[in-house]
Amino acid sequence: MTPPPVKRLYGVTNTYSGVVGEMAVATALIRAGHQVAKPYWNDDEMDLLVFWWDEPDFIPIPIQVKSLQRAGSDKEEIATQGLKKKYVEGQPALCLAIYSPELNKIWFIPGADKIREVHQFGVEASRLRGNPRDAYETIDLENDVRIYVNLTKQGDAAFDGKWLIDVESPMKINQTIRTLARRCKEQHQTRLMMQEMFTSAGMGD
Repeated sequence: MTPPPVKRLYGVTNTYSGVVGEMAVATALIRAGHQVAKPYWNDDEMDLLVFWWDEPDFIPIPIQVKSLQRAGSDKEEIATQGLKKKYVEGQPALCLAIYSPELNKIWFIPGADKIREVHQFGVEASRLRGNPRDAYETIDLENDVRIYVNLTKQGDAAFDGKWLIDVESPMKINQTIRTLARRCKEQHQTRLMMQEMFTSAGMGD
């Protein structure tokens, strides 16, 4: 039986690209010592889950993975698709991992607040170029929060310097996950303290 032809890596279909992206991000996380799970409950909000233990707390961190390809386009920047605003608003710990199959690069944006920060930076830059993009506050919950990535070989020095992960030495992603998990833990503890204060003051349910 003749085996099916092997597809070349660059310019793969959207399905292949998505699978490659999830595997690449999961591999980087596992190499950094994290436990990674693939949700199988058909949830478009997250593609991977990272489990972080900070005794005695267990903190699950959702990750949405986007694979971007230029696919013959002459555009320098390519936008993510499918990162809905309701995901960003509903998951403070949501991370965005962006993967380029052609360049074998991963950009990792930890937390909804950082996603909004990156989006706002892109909006401001687009205004300076005279081609303004939609501001975050004007986007409907069901619409996409688009993050634009420079997929040329030279890349974007400022964006890459802040969000690019070294796939050959993924320990940066380890520190990023640790910082995010502890921030989530602190926020959770603060919420519990506020609830206790309201309850003791007779303002609770």
